[in-house]
Amino acid sequence: MGALAHLAVNGTDGLVYSVGGWLIALVVVFVPFLLRLYRGGDAKLVMAIAAWLGPRGGVTAFVYGVVAGGIVGIVTAFLHRRALTEPAAERPDAAHAPMAIAFALGALAAIEWPLEAP
Repeated sequence: MGALAHLAVNGTDGLVYSVGGWLIALVVVFVPFLLRLYRGGDAKLVMAIAAWLGPRGGVTAFVYGVVAGGIVGIVTAFLHRRALTEPAAERPDAAHAPMAIAFALGALAAIEWPLEAP
């Protein structure tokens, strides 16, 4: 939808902008997804956000989302105290931080406070 919206509003330049954001997000989340740090839905959400916000906005949203995810992860760990004593990889019932919430907050923060290039 982000690519179509950018194409409709800005033509091929908008499409390139949107697809560029999507591709950068794909590269950024691919390795963490392979390492099972993020689930498939989280990775798709990051790529969708980047398709809407473009390359710089997508990376900014990801950075803010990772910070928010750290906070959400700490809260999740305290709610599931067992997570503090055993690594998640060793437990099939491991509590996972809801990263979709963190990435959504990161997208909102990126819109409100975009990072500027020096």
